[in-house]
Amino acid sequence: MKLFSRIYGSGKDIIIIHGLFGMSDNWATFAKRLSQKFKVHCVDIRNHGNSPHSIFFDYDFISEDIINYINQNNIYKPHMLGHSLGGKVVMKLVLEKKNIFDKSIVIDIAPKEYDISFHQFLLEKISKLRLENYTSRNQIESDLLKSLKNKAITQFILKNLKRDNERFLWRFNLSVLKDNLKKISHANFCKGVSDIDIMFVKGENSDYIDSKDLNRIRNHFSNSKFCEISNAGHWVHAENPNDLYDEIISFL
Repeated sequence: MKLFSRIYGSGKDIIIIHGLFGMSDNWATFAKRLSQKFKVHCVDIRNHGNSPHSIFFDYDFISEDIINYINQNNIYKPHMLGHSLGGKVVMKLVLEKKNIFDKSIVIDIAPKEYDISFHQFLLEKISKLRLENYTSRNQIESDLLKSLKNKAITQFILKNLKRDNERFLWRFNLSVLKDNLKKISHANFCKGVSDIDIMFVKGENSDYIDSKDLNRIRNHFSNSKFCEISNAGHWVHAENPNDLYDEIISFL
């Protein structure tokens, strides 16, 4: 599978991997800033954004896609940056293929299994929208907001809405995400130890990483570093991009 990507700047390569329901465009503003010092590759993982759809969706397939992307683009020892689901992909890659990567960054995710009830709720509400019955984006936004009762999450999901001629479509592969959600909740790939330099970033207001996770991280990543970004929740890059940028530049 050939992944879609947005590439900015020149120099040492850094590959950014987004999270569930995300896409490369979510990272465009941050990537453009990073591109002052690096060649930044924002990829769309399979079944997201502008990348191809497939019935197969788990960490093995996503990781293989990233390795193929590196080979297709003749990239040598890139830095890796992954957010949420993308962070788990980075963990898997640097555990299994550490010799082909340089310093890496995992944003607001730990090597553990997460409860999927909220994501199941999102997928259920999204599935109930019959896009063929809508004639405007505003109508879809209004109905989704009534269901989700959260404007920020509604706007995040709607970034995936596209119009093809007279039809509205989701960029993500809705049915495959529903069928494979359990497969991406776990961290069964976390076996062994990687000594790669890796920084785990936590949003101050996020509960995705807690104090109990630090030992688990150290057990698998012997050269791990931790930092907390103030005034930020799970979407650290959107809520406090300045502090995140400073931490990344200092680390790399």
